[in-house]
This record gives sequence, structure tokens and C-alpha cells, in this order.
Amino acid sequence: MRCAGRTTPERNRLRAHVTLFHALPHSVEDELAAVLGDLARSAPPPARIEGLMKLGAGTALAVESPEMVALHAVVADRMHGLLTQQDAQPLRLHVTIQNKVTTQAARALQAELGPQLQPLSFRFRGFGLYAWEDGLWRLIHLFPFVAECAFWVLTDANLPLEDAACTAAAAHQIKPPERQAWYGGVAQLVRAAES
Repeated sequence: MRCAGRTTPERNRLRAHVTLFHALPHSVEDELAAVLGDLARSAPPPARIEGLMKLGAGTALAVESPEMVALHAVVADRMHGLLTQQDAQPLRLHVTIQNKVTTQAARALQAELGPQLQPLSFRFRGFGLYAWEDGLWRLIHLFPFVAECAFWVLTDANLPLEDAACTAAAAHQIKPPERQAWYGGVAQLVRAAES
């Protein structure tokens, strides 16, 4: 999601997403993939954009989803003792639309968008596992929720997810050759609810 004149292309590296964890150790990749694959076998959790969230040096869309918060708790419990201080904080679901700007620029966007923003219901599409590599987030695994398989497209390739992956395990795995030791951005891509 981009607002004209509010973000720069070099900073807009992922599609609209909600980050659940920012940094997990490389050593938990297999366990994390198993947990996310299991959780993705459920129905897509409903959610609602409720308004704006102030981020200090940015702006986000505030998201309400008790079901996603519960799924996050399952993963956090499995990763107990491995969470960074940032990831151990209470979860505030949001979609960042502006980041790393001055406080004045953030307030200006909030003043502009606040009156225009209408609540929007949607369902999460799935989980994505990414690694920080060479200054970019690289896709490691996609875990679409079972009912979302028909709608899933790979983030950068714009190719439909293979049906076999959906029916076999509701997951499609892409593994680049080498990754750094920390994983981050366990995220869910969002799609507006159909009317």
C-alpha cells in the first residue's frame, strides 16, 4: 500500500502486510515452518482496519483481529525464550503505510487521512516467512490459509500458487541458497473482503 508522495520506492519492499515477529534465530526455521504450516490449515482469520495508528516517525492502519492475536500466541509460546525484546512486547497489529519520516510529516498524513479512513473488513491470506539478506527481505516460505489457496499469488513473481501445494499441505516453500542468521517479518498478506 502506498500513498502518493508519502513513501519512496526504495523503502516499499514488501506488499501490504502485518508483522507478527521481527527477528527469530535461523536455528528455528524447521520448527517455525512446521508450526506455521499447521496453523495455516485453519480458515483465514477475519480482521478489520479500525483507524490510524501513530508510530512516532510514521503512520499505520490499526488492525483488530482476536483470531490472529491467538495464532500469534501459539507461535510465541513455541518460540518461548527465543523472542527478542521487541517481539516479546504486546502485539499491536498494524499495516505500516509511512515510516522513517519526521514527526511533523507523520502528523500531517494522519490529519489528512484520519477523516477519510473508513473501517474495512478483510481476511488474512496466510503467513509469509522472510529473511533479511543484502538489504532486502527475501521470501523463504509461504503458508496460505486453506481457503485462500485459489487466491494466493507469489509476491514478486505474480505466479499462481500450485494447486498441489494447497491440497498437500496448504504451503508452498521457496528456499534461496543462503540466508543470514535472523529471520523476520513473519507476515500475512491481506486482501479486502469481497462485497
